[in-house]
This record gives sequence, C-alpha cells and structure tokens, in this order.
Amino acid sequence: MMRFAALDDKGNVQSIIFAQDLDNLVCNVPEGCHAFPCDDLRVVAGLWRRVGDAFELRPQDELPKELFPVPPMTPVEFWRLFQQAERIAIRASSDPQVVDMREMLAISDRVDRHDPEMIANVKHLETVGLLAAGRAAAVLTA
Repeated sequence: MMRFAALDDKGNVQSIIFAQDLDNLVCNVPEGCHAFPCDDLRVVAGLWRRVGDAFELRPQDELPKELFPVPPMTPVEFWRLFQQAERIAIRASSDPQVVDMREMLAISDRVDRHDPEMIANVKHLETVGLLAAGRAAAVLTA
C-alpha cells in the first residue's frame, strides 16, 4: 500500500489517499487535485508547493514554523554552522548589516533561526558574497 497526497494547484494538501498503485489511485483523487507520492511526511505537513507541472519544497521562509520548530541555539552553536573561512570573512566584513548582526549575536544568549531579522541577516551574508550560493538556506535549516 502506498500513500499519496492530493494537492491542489497551490500545493495545499486536500487529502491523503492510500492505494495499491497509481492505477488504483486515479479514481480517488478529488476534482482539481493532483496526486503526489507522500511517503515523506513533509508532503503532508504542507512543505510542498506546485510550480508549473511539478512540486518542489517550499522555501525556508514559507515553512509552517509551528509544525517544524527549529530550537533556539547558543551563539557558539550558531557560529559552528558556518565553515571557518565563512566565519573569518564575516568577522572581517565592514558591511553595516553584517556588523549589526555580529554585535547582536555577541550580546545574545540564544539564536532563533525563525526570527525574521535573523533570516534576513543570514540571507544578506549570501547576497554580499560572504556565503556561497545555497549556504544561507543550509545554515537556516541545519
């Protein structure tokens, strides 16, 4: 038995369907929905969205925080998510937003990676070239 999610055009899960195979599934898909294998529970939790004729994982800032909370961490734990070369580059940066982020982390006892300001700051590190493409997402979801 396989599990499928019936997703509407916005990627919202409308129902979960169990079927032996794809041929037995077609008659059970609600009108206006598309079946997508969902052995991965992230589909059920609404982490997918429809893009054209395919489905992709939603970006970090669209994830339902209440379903997948990332626990706060200490600043040291947060800095360890970066590679040593990245940390050195961040410390050497004179970009005002990077300086502000460093100073805020220096006086913090915890880091919340769901905080909109933290998300913006980490994405900014990638924008200004202190992180390689894709590293901001890796740091925010590690």
